[in-house]
Amino acid sequence: MVKKHVEEIIDNPYAADPEPVPLSVRAAEAALSWFEQADKQALAKDPPSPRWLKATRIPTIGIMGPGLPEGAGSIRVTDTAQRQEAWRNQPGRVQKWIASAKRDFAAGQPAAAFTFGLDLHWIDDDALRDEGLELLVMAYEKLGRHAHAETLKVHCAHRDLGSVGVFLSAGEEPSEEAGGA
Repeated sequence: MVKKHVEEIIDNPYAADPEPVPLSVRAAEAALSWFEQADKQALAKDPPSPRWLKATRIPTIGIMGPGLPEGAGSIRVTDTAQRQEAWRNQPGRVQKWIASAKRDFAAGQPAAAFTFGLDLHWIDDDALRDEGLELLVMAYEKLGRHAHAETLKVHCAHRDLGSVGVFLSAGEEPSEEAGGA
């Protein structure tokens, strides 16, 4: 998507008075090209598992949706626009969905908990943060994605900070510029 936008800026046939392409756009073009080549090399060395290429994906708000293994369940409302409207404006409906996702989860089907947890994480509504975190952590754990669950917990604990120093050595304190004390 970004690459397409960069290409449109560079090759704009509709520009009335063509101006030089901004340096930032040329830098983005070079970076995207580098990442594209690096990604191709990485995929050649370690291709995606066919299991995940063919996995069921339920669309979520913000991303294409998680890859789910067979038997993970499904959701009843697959349209992301309908779900987004409900998350924002239909609290009664939302509580029913969350309860249903928890029942499905208890029955061994984490798809709804995963999907709804991702939706709520992207929406970032203070009133639903805890429930979104709970659903998503439950789903990650059930699917064996324990590192994702732990990363999510840390991320959610600090998500309102302007900057978080996660690349510190043990015992090292963040600098003031990085959001430290």
